Amino acid sequence: MKESIQGGDAVIFKNPEGVKLIFDDVVYGHIEVMSETLKDTVLIKSDGMPTYNYAVVIDDHCHGDHPRHPGRGPYLQHPEAASHL
Repeated sequence: MKESIQGGDAVIFKNPEGVKLIFDDVVYGHIEVMSETLKDTVLIKSDGMPTYNYAVVIDDHCHGDHPRHPGRGPYLQHPEAASHL
Protein backbone atom coordinates (compact mmCIF):
# COMPACT_ATOMS: atom_id res chain seq x y z
CA MET A 1 0.00 0.00 0.00
CA LYS A 2 1.28 3.48 -0.79
CA GLU A 3 0.53 6.37 1.53
CA SER A 4 1.40 10.00 1.09
CA ILE A 5 3.65 11.05 3.96
CA GLN A 6 5.42 14.40 4.17
CA GLY A 7 4.74 15.13 0.50
CA GLY A 8 6.06 11.80 -0.84
CA ASP A 9 4.79 8.26 -1.18
CA ALA A 10 5.76 5.60 1.32
CA VAL A 11 5.34 1.87 0.77
CA ILE A 12 3.80 0.36 3.88
CA PHE A 13 2.97 -3.28 4.58
CA LYS A 14 -0.38 -3.13 6.36
CA ASN A 15 -1.03 -6.04 8.68
CA PRO A 16 -4.47 -7.63 8.42
CA GLU A 17 -6.71 -7.60 11.48
CA GLY A 18 -8.06 -10.69 13.20
CA VAL A 19 -5.46 -13.13 11.87
CA LYS A 20 -3.78 -15.62 14.19
CA LEU A 21 -0.22 -16.26 13.03
CA ILE A 22 1.17 -19.66 13.93
CA PHE A 23 4.65 -20.80 13.01
CA ASP A 24 7.60 -22.77 14.32
CA ASP A 25 10.82 -20.84 14.84
CA VAL A 26 14.16 -22.67 14.86
CA VAL A 27 15.33 -20.74 17.93
CA TYR A 28 12.12 -19.97 19.87
CA GLY A 29 9.97 -22.96 18.95
CA HIS A 30 6.20 -22.79 18.43
CA ILE A 31 4.88 -19.21 18.29
CA GLU A 32 1.31 -17.95 18.08
CA VAL A 33 0.57 -14.23 17.81
CA MET A 34 -2.46 -12.17 16.80
CA SER A 35 -1.90 -9.78 13.90
CA GLU A 36 -3.28 -6.84 15.95
CA THR A 37 -0.16 -6.99 18.13
CA LEU A 38 2.08 -6.22 15.13
CA LYS A 39 2.80 -2.76 13.80
CA ASP A 40 2.49 -1.91 10.12
CA THR A 41 5.90 -2.05 8.44
CA VAL A 42 7.32 0.80 6.38
CA LEU A 43 9.37 -0.69 3.53
CA ILE A 44 10.15 2.48 1.54
CA LYS A 45 10.15 5.87 3.26
CA SER A 46 8.46 8.93 1.77
CA ASP A 47 11.85 10.20 0.59
CA GLY A 48 12.18 7.09 -1.62
CA MET A 49 14.81 5.37 0.53
CA PRO A 50 14.25 1.88 1.90
CA THR A 51 14.20 1.47 5.66
CA TYR A 52 17.30 -0.06 7.24
CA ASN A 53 15.74 -3.46 8.01
CA TYR A 54 14.59 -3.76 4.39
CA ALA A 55 17.73 -2.31 2.80
CA VAL A 56 20.13 -4.59 4.67
CA VAL A 57 18.36 -7.70 3.37
CA ILE A 58 18.56 -6.40 -0.21
CA ASP A 59 22.24 -5.50 0.27
CA ASP A 60 23.04 -8.96 1.67
CA HIS A 61 21.29 -10.60 -1.26
CA CYS A 62 23.10 -8.45 -3.83
CA HIS A 63 26.44 -9.44 -2.27
CA GLY A 64 25.62 -13.16 -2.34
CA ASP A 65 25.14 -13.43 1.43
CA HIS A 66 22.18 -15.70 2.18
CA PRO A 67 22.14 -16.42 5.93
CA ARG A 68 19.71 -19.18 6.84
CA HIS A 69 19.36 -18.33 10.53
CA PRO A 70 20.33 -14.74 11.29
CA GLY A 71 20.89 -13.95 14.95
CA ARG A 72 18.09 -12.08 16.66
CA GLY A 73 16.95 -11.37 20.17
CA PRO A 74 13.49 -11.97 21.66
CA TYR A 75 12.62 -8.30 21.01
CA LEU A 76 12.59 -9.15 17.29
CA GLN A 77 10.12 -12.01 17.61
CA HIS A 78 7.10 -9.98 16.54
CA PRO A 79 8.74 -8.49 13.41
CA GLU A 80 9.62 -12.08 12.53
CA ALA A 81 5.93 -12.91 12.73
CA ALA A 82 5.13 -10.12 10.28
CA SER A 83 7.33 -11.75 7.65
CA HIS A 84 5.00 -14.78 7.68
CA LEU A 85 1.97 -12.76 6.51
